[in-house]
Amino acid sequence: MDRNYFIRQTTKRLNEMNVPFQTEKRADITISATFKKQQDENEDTATILYFALLFLNEEKNTVFAYEKVMAGDEELSKKPDYGKIIVKTKDSDDADAFIKIGSILDSVSAIAASGGFVFQKTDDEQNASYPPGYKPVVIENANINQNPKKYERFCTNCGTKMTGDSRFCPSCGADSRQEGTARPKPYVSSDPQPIYAQQYPPVQHTAQNKPKKKTPTIAIILISILIIGGLIVGGIFLGNRLKDKKTDLSQDQLDSTVSTTSDSTSRPNSSVVSSGVKASDLGNILNGQYYFATDQYIFYSSFDVNDKAHIYALKKDESQVKSIFDGFGWSLVVVDDWLYFSGNQGEAIDGTYHIFRMKFDGSQVEKINDQYSYGMFLYGDYLYYIQSSSGSEGTKSVCRSFINGENKEVLFTNGLSPLIYKDQLYYYDNQGNMYRTKPDGTDPQVLLVATVDTYIISGEKIIYKDFNDNIYACDLDGGNNQLIRSAAGTSIYNINAYNDRIFFFEYDTEFNYTAYGYNYTIKSCNMDGSDEKTVYSSVSYGIYMNLVNNKLMLMDYAMSDSSGVMSAVINVMDLDGGNLSELDR
Repeated sequence: MDRNYFIRQTTKRLNEMNVPFQTEKRADITISATFKKQQDENEDTATILYFALLFLNEEKNTVFAYEKVMAGDEELSKKPDYGKIIVKTKDSDDADAFIKIGSILDSVSAIAASGGFVFQKTDDEQNASYPPGYKPVVIENANINQNPKKYERFCTNCGTKMTGDSRFCPSCGADSRQEGTARPKPYVSSDPQPIYAQQYPPVQHTAQNKPKKKTPTIAIILISILIIGGLIVGGIFLGNRLKDKKTDLSQDQLDSTVSTTSDSTSRPNSSVVSSGVKASDLGNILNGQYYFATDQYIFYSSFDVNDKAHIYALKKDESQVKSIFDGFGWSLVVVDDWLYFSGNQGEAIDGTYHIFRMKFDGSQVEKINDQYSYGMFLYGDYLYYIQSSSGSEGTKSVCRSFINGENKEVLFTNGLSPLIYKDQLYYYDNQGNMYRTKPDGTDPQVLLVATVDTYIISGEKIIYKDFNDNIYACDLDGGNNQLIRSAAGTSIYNINAYNDRIFFFEYDTEFNYTAYGYNYTIKSCNMDGSDEKTVYSSVSYGIYMNLVNNKLMLMDYAMSDSSGVMSAVINVMDLDGGNLSELDR
């Protein structure tokens, strides 16, 4: 991959985002634009001035990026959360008219990674500019000097400018009337990928007393991120849990909850899911799988009434739920007569994320992996998981080991959210590129480029959210990519799917001090985006969902009114939001 590739792919992406640019002036690409901030009536703050320089230093194999964002006299780019500002890039209310400011350089970073380049953001614009005396080699057919008022046509395959009403690209011959004639291919190598800077590294979290009222910052969200420690690719950071609603699981409820679905845990060719879930619905794994059922048992994680963390078990022929572990567990899965999970011992969620196993009664607790590991699932004779080199801020890698924890292998560096479906391993990297390989990591294929923020697999489809919170669905090979639900300026976080319906959270980024959380709404729609319905609305600090046997298991992470510490409970409801209750604890 070379500079030609970088400029073509970057200008193609900027065109798609309606971001004006020039090429080969001060830098390989110069962006100078005026945007309107979404839902801001104040003319002084509504106008956003955006400037960026991009330069590929081929000697250092590095793309340098300089960025400056202004609103009046205020430099927004000095603020840690400026990347979340939503702006309109054209005079339209269409879905593609809205982007997050941060998605511009996120896209550039992802394209750099796909070409095998290191991406480095710099505060010195000279680093992102041509050196004195530098004469760039002119790239023929590059998308040069785009006029921000006139959006010209460019080849969707190679980025070459199209003239008049021509159908076929003069450079590569691609048919402009056919989608997906070819896709740019990220760098694929058996060698570890380079480490790319993360915009918002997570921070360590422990149980805490209720803080004093103050202006919310990105730190609030960062604390919530580590609660799952990257365990959940989704999970929105919202506030107070449901109150005074508690129901013991009766025998009838247990019979309803525990299913003997034949294509569940008995299926050997995919990641193991809970009984009561189809083998083709793998969203719970990427949403923490804190609830897991077999034909005889239910296991789930929650906090007790005194706000202490436990893993609970309920046997089918018994009526009383029992605490079997003092601590918290994610990624619950059963192997023979062992319960496996990623989490920690103790009274709270402490963010250490080791892998444990124990007998169903809580005896013979073994720590089989003492490194920071999460996102675990079972496939065949292996446990697959994400492991960090040094806690929450280290390099993340997709790993696997035998079920006893031995014979650990690192399959991919900078890999996130692995899943296996029909003997194919899916994951994406930290630049939004999605891949499919064999279970041992060989034969990598590139499915999606520079776009995936989080994803699930359901109903023979990859369902993913892009960097601008739009929801898409595509075939398992990355083809037939379709927009399912546009964000249209709203913030969408965390997706799951069950029985041919997609579930997702919309939330308000403004912090609600009264309830100490964020207002949110759970919505669902069909796989094609039709029949959208509101399921449930409330306010919370952190909320996550598992979907099992026609029930939505809503884990609510909130500040306890009684103890002032963060605790979590599971609230159960029908898929339409009815029959709300709380799992016994």
